[in-house]
Amino acid sequence: MGARNSLLHRNRSLSASRSFKAMTVALDSLRDDGLLSLDLEIVFGHCWGSGSRSVDGEFRVAASGIGRRNS
Repeated sequence: MGARNSLLHRNRSLSASRSFKAMTVALDSLRDDGLLSLDLEIVFGHCWGSGSRSVDGEFRVAASGIGRRNS
C-alpha cells in the first residue's frame, strides 16, 4: 500500500505489541453489530522529474518543491 507517516517527530520503529493490543481493544469498543466504521484519508501522488509545467485547467508543482510536514 505504501502508507507513510511523514511527521518529522514520528516513532521510527514498529509498534510495540502492547500498543497494538490497546489499539485493537479501542477499535473493538467502537463496533456496532459486529461492524467497524472507519474514516480514512487517502492521499495519492506521483511525479516525474521533468520540472513544473503549465497546462490549462491544471496546477503542477515539481516534487522538489514539496517539503516535509513539521507537526
